Amino acid sequence: MDYNFIENSTDFFKDTNEYFDLRRKFQGIFIWFDMIVAPLITIVSFLLYGTYDLFAILGFWKALVAFQSWLRYRYLMSRVKTWKALVNENGGPQIATNDPEYHIFVYADGMQRLQNRKFIICNH
Repeated sequence: MDYNFIENSTDFFKDTNEYFDLRRKFQGIFIWFDMIVAPLITIVSFLLYGTYDLFAILGFWKALVAFQSWLRYRYLMSRVKTWKALVNENGGPQIATNDPEYHIFVYADGMQRLQNRKFIICNH
């Protein structure tokens, strides 16, 4: 078991909530428009007309924030994948859900149980 991973973790449910929100955000097509299409239109417009305005700057800012969120989403996705492996490796999960959309919270619970179990083992 990767005890360092459990020791260095923050609140599993906080990370899971953030992952859940970001997953919903990146399922839509409009966020991809903000990240890719809008900046390309601004670049082409700048190349054709040689000027840019406040809307172009705001568009780039919005794209930058969206890419930052996307990178955070990818990081949390890899953490959740690791949680699944660790929980399954240690006989879990201990609880279940009927809705597959919320199944990631089952693994957050499993990681919290592993962290509590490690805390108990280390303090005896």
